[in-house]
Amino acid sequence: MNPRTFASKLLQEEDRPWQGDPASHTDLVGREPKTGISELDLARFIANPENKVTDAQGEALSRVRARWNDMGDPQVDFLNGCIMVPVGAGVNPMWLGIEKDGYTHS
Repeated sequence: MNPRTFASKLLQEEDRPWQGDPASHTDLVGREPKTGISELDLARFIANPENKVTDAQGEALSRVRARWNDMGDPQVDFLNGCIMVPVGAGVNPMWLGIEKDGYTHS
């Protein structure tokens, strides 16, 4: 699905509560709940025209969100169009850069 279409769809819905067993702190397939930026906030970031997120960057952001349990708020480097995303727990997270073509690096 195109990330902009996905973002638009999410923005039309209300922020859905986490579906899972609160006693086990895992969702229905046994994964830990996501921390950091919510799916809805990520969709807002992608859809915001001021951020100038390309389709490839939107797809890469969705992949990063799916792979990392604790993804922070993305930041835009307006000089080169790279999106910087903190991932990992703790005081010193690792930062991933997502280039305009979707290439992701640390």
